[in-house]
Amino acid sequence: FPSHDTSWKQSIVGVGFFPGGTHSTADGISGNGLVVVGGGNSTGGYVAYRWTSATGLGSLGTLSAEPGFGSYATGVNADGSVIVGGSDSQAGQRAFCWTFSEGMQSLGVLSGGAFSTANAVNADGTIVIGDSDSTEGQRAFLWSQAGGLLNLGALPGDNGSSGRGISGNGSYAIGTSWNSESSIPNNHAFRWSQSGGLLSLGTLPSGVN
Repeated sequence: FPSHDTSWKQSIVGVGFFPGGTHSTADGISGNGLVVVGGGNSTGGYVAYRWTSATGLGSLGTLSAEPGFGSYATGVNADGSVIVGGSDSQAGQRAFCWTFSEGMQSLGVLSGGAFSTANAVNADGTIVIGDSDSTEGQRAFLWSQAGGLLNLGALPGDNGSSGRGISGNGSYAIGTSWNSESSIPNNHAFRWSQSGGLLSLGTLPSGVN
């Protein structure tokens, strides 16, 4: 920003802290800009939140009622009614989807998996993208109410992947694929579609990942 222009500072609004907390992070914002999600520490641990200017920080809780379990929010849909992220549970870390009516619900794990996390949700809140370990290694997934978890696989020659973002209509997803056994860094950006599966986006000139 120009050194003489300080007007932008007047637009910054802090989301604040939970009681007993010392820090918070903002990791997602609704399409209408009215709902912010993230996580913050508190006397009860690190907890996912939903924030609006009218309500302030609202804890989303965790997947376990036992003390000492934590959660974090990573994404929110267009109108702020559906929030996704990860939470501790008795079974391990699980991706979650939160709504006003259902609260925080686990999305489970891929076959043979022990952990999962959700990273983004489409505009109407019906499709979630994230990643989970599995019998094949870490894999990107798509989740829907009707279909459950769908393993998106990895690019040819790779043995791991992570889903990072999804289009508003849920038709396209993006993420990273890699080969952890390679002797050089080799992350590959991908785009996924129902018709084309995983498509490598390539590398920049002289790039290796």
